Amino acid sequence: MNTTTTKNNYFAKFFATLFFALASLLLFHQVREHNSHTDVDSSAYLMNAEKFAQETSFAWLKHVPYYSLGYPLVMGILYKIFGQSKTIIIIFQCLLSLLSMLLLHSLAHRIFNQQVARYTLLFFACNIGYLTFTQFILTEILLAFLLLLFFERFTVFLQTKQTWALFFAALSLGCSIVVKPAGFYFPLLLLPVIFFVSSHKIKSFVVLALAFSVPVISYQMHNKLVFGQAKTGSLQAVNLCYWYFPHILAEKNGTNSDIERRNLQNYAAEHGGDHAVKAYLFRTILDHPFLSVYAWMKNVFKTCTGLYLTNLKVLVDENVFGGKISYFRINGKLFNKVVTYITSGTDFVWLHVVGFFELFYSLLRYCFVAIALVNLLVKKRWSLVYFISSYLFYFSMITGHDGCARFRMLFEFVLILLAALGLWVILNKKGAK
Repeated sequence: MNTTTTKNNYFAKFFATLFFALASLLLFHQVREHNSHTDVDSSAYLMNAEKFAQETSFAWLKHVPYYSLGYPLVMGILYKIFGQSKTIIIIFQCLLSLLSMLLLHSLAHRIFNQQVARYTLLFFACNIGYLTFTQFILTEILLAFLLLLFFERFTVFLQTKQTWALFFAALSLGCSIVVKPAGFYFPLLLLPVIFFVSSHKIKSFVVLALAFSVPVISYQMHNKLVFGQAKTGSLQAVNLCYWYFPHILAEKNGTNSDIERRNLQNYAAEHGGDHAVKAYLFRTILDHPFLSVYAWMKNVFKTCTGLYLTNLKVLVDENVFGGKISYFRINGKLFNKVVTYITSGTDFVWLHVVGFFELFYSLLRYCFVAIALVNLLVKKRWSLVYFISSYLFYFSMITGHDGCARFRMLFEFVLILLAALGLWVILNKKGAK
């Protein structure tokens, strides 16, 4: 690499870092004053982190919470070191986002080329998702970083076949389970690609299983010692019964999920709790299988196409709360619905501008993503195609319980990576190396 290229690389990274940091600082000063940096589930994380900072334990909870404790643990450690302040968490998440950007740049450089890597900096620095969730007391940034670290290490394994890379990939994925168990079943989809690329198949399978299990089993052991229950939580059951099920009933009854969720809570109180709701859910799925699939896939569509603007409105506007704005609850023709979706809920003109920018950005990016995937197929990079496709498929499909743009943070970095490759293919009119 010549001196000019090296200088250009440093300049690109410096400019992207500076842009993201300044944009984050400007956004920080726009955050609403009341319940700042919070959404619906932030209060639990804050309370647990504050208690952990005081007692260095989660024993006060008395039982295993339905969500994982990895994020409150990180917050609690930061509180113990720097004091209890939301600002400390936001600074930490900003640094984590910047580290994610540089890690993604390194990944793109290694599996594609330097120009693609520069494009990832461009797409990342102006990404509304990362900018927005850096400002929220939510799991998204920490979880996205651990998944990116897993993704980056696993691509090293695909290229080098080195066991240590697979070990750290699986360990990172296992650590993500302690933050949120989204990737719990994904190791099963890794088995085929490991089988075809590894010359030591049994050894690789064992390494994957052991490294992934270490954080998960450690967390279960903690819960057994502290709460008397060796489990990671019940988020899956909560998501199915009180988030997915209301969507099925809303489609069936012509209502909305908020109404049906309240009805289910009343049903649980009258019929013996969550077990009765779970049985009711399975009966409904058996009676209405196509409607159930439709409700799930509709939410997946919401995840893939929703705008982070709705979360940004919650972040900065006192009058907007989580779930208030939904494209599917707006009446009218397509164009009018889109305009209403972007402009409703707030009078901040700059938010409207950001919304139209994000809409254009999202449409263009999916075109780039499609071009990138075709390019990888043409170049016969089968293991990478399988890995990327299986990752996108898995982490989009698991969001069918309640789709929204927020859940796209599980695979946002993959879309950035592919969009950068797609843009490079268009500008160079040739395939990746």
